[in-house]
Amino acid sequence: MTSPTTDTVVRIAGVDKTFTRDGVEGTTALSGIDLDIARGEFVSLIGPSGCGKSTLLRVIGDLIAPTQGTVEVNGKTAEQARGDRDYGMVFQAPVLFDWRTVEDNVKLPLELMGYDSARRTARAKEMLDLVELGDFLRHHPYQLSGGIAARGDRSRARLRAIHPAHGRAVRGAG
Repeated sequence: MTSPTTDTVVRIAGVDKTFTRDGVEGTTALSGIDLDIARGEFVSLIGPSGCGKSTLLRVIGDLIAPTQGTVEVNGKTAEQARGDRDYGMVFQAPVLFDWRTVEDNVKLPLELMGYDSARRTARAKEMLDLVELGDFLRHHPYQLSGGIAARGDRSRARLRAIHPAHGRAVRGAG
């Protein structure tokens, strides 16, 4: 583990994750994981299939709880950071609703947060222009290549990381 600093974005200490089935301990996916990730640092998780890479990311993102240990994101518990929308999340495969256009898929988080239509449209256009998808606003996911769909999904993830108090992307939110 690196030495703690105020620029530590993710801190993992003593994390274990064991999956159970019918109340019986089963697969141990993570054991004794310690890791600090500093702001601006680029980290790759590399290993064979089934070694726990995705499990660790799910623990950091508070999609699953560790069996033991602690996870902090931006100095908060993983649960608090997720609740505060400190980050967005992009899954391995794009998750866009087929019945919504690319623009409407990107607007969805803002719609759920109660933003007015004009503000949703402006923010979605800003995010889509950022990933060079301005020409695909009215397309549906089935009309896109895999790479373009993934960029649309990343745009929506950026919007999920908007802080509700000030309506702009949180620093380091992707």
